[in-house]
Amino acid sequence: MEYVFVAGNTSDTGILQLMAFEPRGKQPIVLWSRLGKVQSSPMLSVVDGNSLFAVRDGSLTRYPWRSSEGAYEDKDMKEQVLPPGGRDGTSAVLVDGADSVYVLGTKSAGQQFLSAYDSAHNWQCQDQQLALTPNLQFTTDGTLIGYDTGNVYDLSPKVVDLAKTVNTLANKTIHSADSVTVAPDAAKQLKDGDQVILKGHVVKLPKRFGWPPGKMLKVQTVPKGP
Repeated sequence: MEYVFVAGNTSDTGILQLMAFEPRGKQPIVLWSRLGKVQSSPMLSVVDGNSLFAVRDGSLTRYPWRSSEGAYEDKDMKEQVLPPGGRDGTSAVLVDGADSVYVLGTKSAGQQFLSAYDSAHNWQCQDQQLALTPNLQFTTDGTLIGYDTGNVYDLSPKVVDLAKTVNTLANKTIHSADSVTVAPDAAKQLKDGDQVILKGHVVKLPKRFGWPPGKMLKVQTVPKGP
């Protein structure tokens, strides 16, 4: 069985669908449909591919579309709207290697914003105000950058609670704030080959902090902004 997500808009409405294709030329089956304007291209989760993220009717929504038993049909698919709302001006949704989600767009007053959710899909950072809406991509070391015709920007998000200690480090995730403090056993669950980035004006590693062999830790200190 092959699966395809379909998203499209007309002048007054839109639709997001999951379709299933069977072999030998059979007609495709629509497993579920959701009506509403789709503001950006939907993005699949990276860790397991079991979730789809899309901004529909101004809300960032997670669609857990399959389980180990196969794809959900309409009656079983329970979408999750992620706060806050007001995403009508969204131009892009990105997902990093740890399934953190980033939303880029324009507010009603014309202000550009970048917001982020952690891998558990909790609200992670305040809207960063941007001078313009750049293109977005991840570098090979996991840094989120934006670029336009004349500039390149480091857009790695800062968490809301700058004083909160990072108790659990996640693979392929940027932990970014003015001041980043890491708990002594924050790396214990990482696996061989995992990579973590700590970025901030001040990065604090306690004396008892242990970094296990076979993992990659990058500590990036950056100048404090004006």
